[in-house]
Amino acid sequence: MAKTIDFCVAWGPWPDEPFADIIRQQCRERGLTYVFCKDHNVQQVIKAAVAGTAPVRFHLDLCADYEDAHDVYARLGYAAKDGGAVVVNEPDHARVAANKTTLHYRLENAGIPVPYTVVVRNWEPDAFVLTPAERKKLGRPFIIKPARGYGKRGVALVNGHSLKELARARRFDNGDDFLFQQLVEPQWFGHRMGWFRMFYVLGEVIPCWWDKVTEHYACVTVDEFDKYDLLPVCDIVWQIARTAYMNFFTTELAIVGRRGDRRYVAIDYVNDQCDTTLQSHS
Repeated sequence: MAKTIDFCVAWGPWPDEPFADIIRQQCRERGLTYVFCKDHNVQQVIKAAVAGTAPVRFHLDLCADYEDAHDVYARLGYAAKDGGAVVVNEPDHARVAANKTTLHYRLENAGIPVPYTVVVRNWEPDAFVLTPAERKKLGRPFIIKPARGYGKRGVALVNGHSLKELARARRFDNGDDFLFQQLVEPQWFGHRMGWFRMFYVLGEVIPCWWDKVTEHYACVTVDEFDKYDLLPVCDIVWQIARTAYMNFFTTELAIVGRRGDRRYVAIDYVNDQCDTTLQSHS
């Protein structure tokens, strides 16, 4: 193993993909040493980083579960951090950002527009009921999502307010908090829905149209950016990054209303450990 690891990647159990090849090529062109940490070598990298025999300078985390004290890739992230590495994303910040309930209040208090939300704690009984005012603001249908869910796991569209319907949605993970969230209906821009998947990469914002049905991206062109005045969408992403202290993530934003009554809404807050699969290979 190299005496110093310039670029460390927590890749985990995933098979190699073109994104990994791109990193390797870029490191070679710059004369940087690199290591992809997988199940077969991650313990060795941790041991060398802790001992200082192969300190890590930059660490890109793509798989750690910082909620799990026994997760080996979480330990790798902390080993890199404790050794002075730049860690993307910083473990303690990533742990907080992974909880949508915590982040919801942070964004709301920072003045970032979010959907109307009712937070239901895990200790609330299955007999939990919404107040008439909450039901009116949520509307029908509305979204239920777990606070620590990812990749749409546990997300449900609820058409009513019955106890059975709410309890069934929450049973995805009885130990988690849940968010009951107003359904957002975006404005259309020509043949594009005003729903965006925004990438935040070390200070740079990359706006993409997001098709919720096909789950395909399309980069916003310069002409589209100017024509539809999308700078406010980027501003919100910068605000989210400052509030969550994250430097590599995606977020979903929607535009609702016409120009005279246009509103921008942050939908899915922060998704770190971004899916790096090239669209041509997905």
